[in-house]
Amino acid sequence: MKRIAAHLILFNGETYHLSIASIAADGKTISITPLSHEVHSTVFINGCIEIWAMDGQLHYRKVNQADCLHVVP
Repeated sequence: MKRIAAHLILFNGETYHLSIASIAADGKTISITPLSHEVHSTVFINGCIEIWAMDGQLHYRKVNQADCLHVVP
């Protein structure tokens, strides 16, 4: 997966609200930007996710919304 959007994204101890995470061509660098408009071929996940890069791909797992609330500033 190259790009994913969600209501809340957890990455490296930070919480990003309504954002898009994408992985660079190097397969390691993840960038996160605010979701300001629809971006073609972006998967949207309803709720909170934790993301990481592995094997050149962007991976995620759903995080329970109740567990996610304590990390939101």
